[in-house]
Amino acid sequence: MQIEIDLDQLDLGEVDFIEHESGLTINDLAAGKMTTRALMAVVVVQERKKGNADYTMADAAKLKVSEIEVERVDPTEAEPNPVTPKAKSRKPSS
Repeated sequence: MQIEIDLDQLDLGEVDFIEHESGLTINDLAAGKMTTRALMAVVVVQERKKGNADYTMADAAKLKVSEIEVERVDPTEAEPNPVTPKAKSRKPSS
């Protein structure tokens, strides 16, 4: 199961669920902190977004570590980065 975490796409109810279930704040998650419980909560939110409204923390607890692939999505990376050409250094005129 691939887990894509895009914190910007979560609604407040989903954020509240993750914070409540994991004990971490959204700022902790944004900073890259992740506990097993937080990972399980994210899995639940993701599965519910996919249409499986009855997916629970107990369901997430049954996943094997080898079945999980986490990808942290950075919404700023989706935008093209402008390329700034480096200025060439010139030798001063004599």
